[in-house]
Amino acid sequence: MKEVKNYEEWRDRLVLGEREKHRVIYKSEVLEEDVPISGCVKIEFSASSNGDRGILSAMLVEIGERRRLSVKQVVTGEGKISLGRDAGTMDEVDFILEESPSKYRVITRGHINIQNRRSNYYKSRVIPKSFHRYSFGMVPTQYTVKKGSRLGLVIYGSDVEITQRPFHKTVYFLDEDSVRLHLKMK
Repeated sequence: MKEVKNYEEWRDRLVLGEREKHRVIYKSEVLEEDVPISGCVKIEFSASSNGDRGILSAMLVEIGERRRLSVKQVVTGEGKISLGRDAGTMDEVDFILEESPSKYRVITRGHINIQNRRSNYYKSRVIPKSFHRYSFGMVPTQYTVKKGSRLGLVIYGSDVEITQRPFHKTVYFLDEDSVRLHLKMK
């Protein structure tokens, strides 16, 4: 994939692109009822790389066109929330709906340095072209995937919005039969 400096365009291609070689995407069938997701989402898989270092990422998304809450906020109560004794207050805010429908929403994402597959505090040797087992949690969340949408799991390398991009190109090979997604549903 050519370098894209627009995060939204990069994310759109990652999630909605038809034949993107830099990621693997799994999509559920269209959901027949709302699916609430609560807490930490965990992913496990085996992969190999052409090098001895790199970053692997995963993103859980809701796919389906509808109006969702945006990141824009409106103050509904100035100074209404107490932060505790002598800590002051903060404004109460509500999120507002998108002006026009979006095609997807990122629910949560996570990343792992492939050298830290056993622990964040211990580097393990990565043998190029050998498969290693990876397991990591995504950011905990409370989200309801709406009826009529699809749940998507995207596995890719560096996340240009969040992780540091390496100077070298790393090619990954995913054992697709090894992929496991663990969700806590209410």
